[in-house]
Amino acid sequence: MPPTPAIPAATRAAIEECWRCHAACMETVRHCLAGGGGPATSARIVTLLDCADMCRTAADTMSRGSPHFRVACAACAELCRAGAAECRAVPDDERMQACADACDRCARSCGVMAG
Repeated sequence: MPPTPAIPAATRAAIEECWRCHAACMETVRHCLAGGGGPATSARIVTLLDCADMCRTAADTMSRGSPHFRVACAACAELCRAGAAECRAVPDDERMQACADACDRCARSCGVMAG
């Protein structure tokens, strides 16, 4: 069997951003459900969970060299922008702002990968 080609550095960096954003969103969901982050509205929780799921999907498609990674990355960038907006709506909460920053970084990275 031929060796698996190495993952390019830019792709590896995007995968890492996806996993960081996934973790940030999951931590922030927990934070919101514990009473932080302003009202734990269903819209906020669903958006953060959608973002986390799409980050995982985008990371997986890039990791396995799927020919469809651009589609996943485009969706990831869109959901990360939505996650960032939800978190920025609570400006006085450090955890929410950290999540928004992670979402912004992932949105940029996946936007580049989406082409």
